[in-house]
Amino acid sequence: MGVGVVIPFSGDLSDFGQPMLNGLQLALEDINAAGGPLGREIELFDEDSETNSTAGVNAANSLVNTQNVSGLIGAVSSGVTISIAQSVTIPNDILHITSASSSPTISTLDDDDLVF
Repeated sequence: MGVGVVIPFSGDLSDFGQPMLNGLQLALEDINAAGGPLGREIELFDEDSETNSTAGVNAANSLVNTQNVSGLIGAVSSGVTISIAQSVTIPNDILHITSASSSPTISTLDDDDLVF
């Protein structure tokens, strides 16, 4: 099962990218060691959001359409997260989790409970 990660490895918020990926990889090791969800191993696919909405949407599209990910984690910037949600995850019915974006707009998106 593939999970996509769109986080900033470049741009204004690049200091957050690698530490976030490291944390995700540690969690994934524990999850997979315990047998994974429904006995399935999870594989992470990461892309650089560049802290930019256009680059973030392009990265998310690549993960959804090329890697066929089942879910997406990211981005750090609220603007990038909202753009990805509106352009990629919501139209494609992909679960989208963001742990760092804080805009109140995220909680009001018409998203069929796909964006958290």
